[in-house]
Formats: sequence, structure tokens, C-alpha cells
Amino acid sequence: MKINLNRVFLNLLRLGCLLALVVIILGAYVRLSDAGLGCPDWPGCYGKLIVPEGSISQVEEMNLAYPERLFEKDKAWKEMLHRYLASALGFLILMLAALTWFKTQFLSVRLFSSILLLLVFNILSVPPLPSIATTLLFLTIVP
Repeated sequence: MKINLNRVFLNLLRLGCLLALVVIILGAYVRLSDAGLGCPDWPGCYGKLIVPEGSISQVEEMNLAYPERLFEKDKAWKEMLHRYLASALGFLILMLAALTWFKTQFLSVRLFSSILLLLVFNILSVPPLPSIATTLLFLTIVP
């Protein structure tokens, strides 16, 4: 059975658009429900990969570790769900970018995706990263 890469690429793009919409809507919900700091550390939540159960001893320990942000389980779950979906979207975008770079049939998408990726990195990143991203992108485009 032959895999049609155009169909796979198109379906991944559709999934990415849908996931981006969900992340935006969920981000607004997290913000409006005042759960944006439901987990004070990153990438985990109170030092755990998932939201802690919240037993009395755990809550006391977390509140001592993060006195500026007391543990609220419902807010922590909202925040972590948003983080998980945003991370999945990021991986999907990287997968799409890799697909355009390593498959010759997507040459027309390559330049557009490179410029778009460069703009996103430069707009959303910390100060040292734009120069690194620009250099790496230049080295990959110019043979």
C-alpha cells in the first residue's frame, strides 16, 4: 500500500489548524478563569510532570515550596491541559517543518515555511535566540 504524502501533509495541516484553534480558545478560558498561574513552575506542575493528587501533606509541601502561589487543583489542571495541548501543537509544527524539508515533493513549501519559522522564532523568543535561529536558518538555506 502506497502512502500519499500530499494527503498526509494536508491532514496534518488540518489537524494543526484545529489544534491551534483549540489552544487559543483554551488559553482564553484559562486566562478568564484566573488559572494562568495554576502551576507556578515549568514544564511541570509543582515539581511533578502531571498535576499532583493534592493530599493534605502534598498540599502543605507545595504551599511551602511555592508560597506566592497556593495550590488549587482545578486551576492547575486547566493550566496543564493548556500546556499539554500547546506542546502537542509545537511538536506537530516541527513535524510539518521536517516533512517539508526532507521530502523533495514539498520544495515549494520549503522557502515559505522557512521564512515563517524565522519570523515566529524572532518575534516570540528571548533575545539571544533570534541570532541563533537566523544563523541556523541561513546555514540550512544556503548550500
